[in-house]
Amino acid sequence: MFISISFKSQKFQNIAKFLFLFSFLENLTYFFYRWNKAGHIPVTDAFTSFVFFALCVGLFQVLFLKKSKSFIVLFSSILISFTLFGLSIAGFSENIEPLIPALKSNWLAIHVITSFLAYAAFSMNFLIGTYILYTSKLKSDYITGSLSFSILVAGLLTSILANLLRYNIVILGIVIFIITFIVFIYFHKPFKNISKDLLVKPVYIGFPLLTTGIITGSIWAKYAWG
Repeated sequence: MFISISFKSQKFQNIAKFLFLFSFLENLTYFFYRWNKAGHIPVTDAFTSFVFFALCVGLFQVLFLKKSKSFIVLFSSILISFTLFGLSIAGFSENIEPLIPALKSNWLAIHVITSFLAYAAFSMNFLIGTYILYTSKLKSDYITGSLSFSILVAGLLTSILANLLRYNIVILGIVIFIITFIVFIYFHKPFKNISKDLLVKPVYIGFPLLTTGIITGSIWAKYAWG
């Protein structure tokens, strides 16, 4: 995707989108594999919940793929990768453990699914909003957009390099963030505005989902702990 944006090649963009779809299907396959192996929907621990979050972001990107710009596809990919790489060094167990009594509830599954779908929708809104800021002609806007995108990219690269090189993660993150921010400012170019529907539709989807997640979470907590 970086190459397709740099060279403005439609061929590279199509290849990048194909790879994105392939990765999404790969993640979806892994999700159902875990479901089959565990015997229950795999959203009952930290590891599988973050895997599911990455899958949800991918789902929304697939739904908006035709309307969204390559830049948004790129950064949704970075957000997913950032989540998964962060997960890989967070120390969460990947083992499938027996469910404790409080987790043996359909309310929990509904609560987690709707909540993470809402988080993914709001993440897409964040990415699209940041893209609008970054492509603005106003200096304050594209600096804000550059800051946001730099945090994402620096977080991903820091997760990878800190895991490989064993450097101090704070110092490494600050250095990468500064370099990334300078790069974004240097390569900034105003683009045409995108459809406002692309910005507001994720909110229309995310708000009722989050509302449902809060309500079902309360019901689950009532049955689980009183």
